[in-house]
Amino acid sequence: MSTSILTTCALEQVNTKFLACGGLEARICIYSINRKEELGKISKVKDLTDHTGMITCCSFLDERYLISGSNDASLLLWDISKAGRSVRQFTDHETEVACLDACEEDGNFIASGSGDTTVRVWDIRVKEPCTRIFDESKHLINTVKFMPGR
Repeated sequence: MSTSILTTCALEQVNTKFLACGGLEARICIYSINRKEELGKISKVKDLTDHTGMITCCSFLDERYLISGSNDASLLLWDISKAGRSVRQFTDHETEVACLDACEEDGNFIASGSGDTTVRVWDIRVKEPCTRIFDESKHLINTVKFMPGR
């Protein structure tokens, strides 16, 4: 890994099997980690390269799907069991996606915050996935979080 990836890194773990990280190079690397038989060893599983801007955030929805946000103003949904291409793009934000969160109760719901000063809630199952827009802020939204258990 280059230093540029580590300086602007989005990290996420799911059941200590995978680690996703990305940054300035506009790609997400998926690593296999913490297997008992390979304690201390990390091996790259794949690169995800459909973003055109710096990766700003990512979150596993489950052991198969990952969602990521970028300075290219998009959220991408990835099926990490398949080739390194995104399976769906969400492009309603006007500027960089700065943060995201997946709902613990139902991984089909995502919230994202952006430099366009909006928070958007997405239902990834439907044709028109942006289900709600919160636009009361006058500044960049750099963190969003669903309330646990709700």
